[in-house]
Amino acid sequence: GYLLSSDACRFTYVPDLLENKLEQAADCLMQGGESGRSLNAARYLIFAGIIYEITSKTDSAAKAYNRVAQQYPANRYCYYATLAQALQCKDYKIALDMPYPAQFRSEMFYLLGLLCEAKGQKNEGLEFFRHSLAEDPTLSWPAALSAKRLTEHAAIH
Repeated sequence: GYLLSSDACRFTYVPDLLENKLEQAADCLMQGGESGRSLNAARYLIFAGIIYEITSKTDSAAKAYNRVAQQYPANRYCYYATLAQALQCKDYKIALDMPYPAQFRSEMFYLLGLLCEAKGQKNEGLEFFRHSLAEDPTLSWPAALSAKRLTEHAAIH
């Protein structure tokens, strides 16, 4: 096929995420990130790190973030190592300043919204869901799920 095995995780982790099989989703992304050598692999590792944090597997999250910092250093690849290091230090808001493509930003913001919710930081989570929605007016899955989260929150309050 046309899809590299390292990129298959891009599509296969989403059902696990939706079924709340978070560790399985993160493992899938980690495997894709470790076997790939493209900037997509850096993205998969970042997403894996965020999901591992949601599941409180901080060692696995650190491994994902460290891999990004080592394989995609800031002096060769803009922003990936910087983002990974900031996420490892729990500086999630730096993601808002990263000039990635809109789909990547929307997906990252959705995952960071889930992470903030898991940590009991509801307002920060809602902010990330708003950003996810704003990044992608086509309402692909991250933006659509962010819109759902925001609607559910509005219905409760």
